[in-house]
Amino acid sequence: MADLQTRVRTRRGAVKTAEAIKTALILPMIQSLGYDPFDPYEVVPGYTQDGSPKIDYAVRDGEEVRIAVLLTSAPTEVGNERSASFIEAVGRIDAKCAILTDGSVLRVHGRGVEEILDPEALLSVDFSDQRAIDTSGFEHISSGSFDLAALVAGAAARKAREAIMRSVGDELADPSEAFVDVIAARLAAIGLVRPDDIQDLVARITRPLVNLVGSRPAADAAGDAQAGVVIDEMAMNADEVLAFNIVKAMCARHVNPDRVIARPAKSYVAILLDDNNRRQIARIHFKASSVKHVGTFTGDNKETREKIAGPSDVYAHEARILSRIQELESMDVEA
Repeated sequence: MADLQTRVRTRRGAVKTAEAIKTALILPMIQSLGYDPFDPYEVVPGYTQDGSPKIDYAVRDGEEVRIAVLLTSAPTEVGNERSASFIEAVGRIDAKCAILTDGSVLRVHGRGVEEILDPEALLSVDFSDQRAIDTSGFEHISSGSFDLAALVAGAAARKAREAIMRSVGDELADPSEAFVDVIAARLAAIGLVRPDDIQDLVARITRPLVNLVGSRPAADAAGDAQAGVVIDEMAMNADEVLAFNIVKAMCARHVNPDRVIARPAKSYVAILLDDNNRRQIARIHFKASSVKHVGTFTGDNKETREKIAGPSDVYAHEARILSRIQELESMDVEA
């Protein structure tokens, strides 16, 4: 499924017609579930039975139709005309479940009351999302372990998990007074933070974590640019995004955070002031799976690298990063 997400994110914009979407995205999706899209006995395109409306693909186990697949422009709307015909077809051919997709969003529906497709999806995934996605549950419609009862049973737990993640994300994006009070109580004995500063400090520290729990939809290219990422965020992994946001939050003490830009490269992510290569603030060297480094700068872009365990260790280099911001700003004054 991870390969499928990469395929969708890199190729969805290049496929424009229905047939192209089927070939480039839907058939690989069927294959990722363990079925052979080139076996006419297992995957049947344009399937119909007893005069029922055609469905785009029928995934079969012998004579039994396990999955009916429909390409639609609106997978979230099972009530539109094409979907209504699809529901009728699924009812006639007695398919176990149905997939509605536009090539990016994929929704798995099961039978509800009166043996028609339930408009409430058992699984719903957007493969174009820039973040890692939760594909648990798809194993229950795969070739080797098809189990519709398990899919239905797991749907409630999955929805509860997603609701929890959204709630955590909302709390991180806009910390409540109760959450801040909990943090304040734990910091009270340390005496390093004034009570009046805690609300703002908690908000700035937790905000970079929002993307990791998925409380907001993935941003489009323009949204990424406005957020300070000038290259498609899929070029940055989750740790790099978190490290960048930590640096950006630090810099916000001295400059407008919109001036702090991430520019992913092959082996590192450069963090720049005003999107200027000559005004480097830091570099995130996280491309290697085993060793991570953060690079800080002084003078004429002289880099000092330090080994770190992960994004949170960037905080230990805050003094150097803030010193660099002040240095870059003083250069402007002198000029």
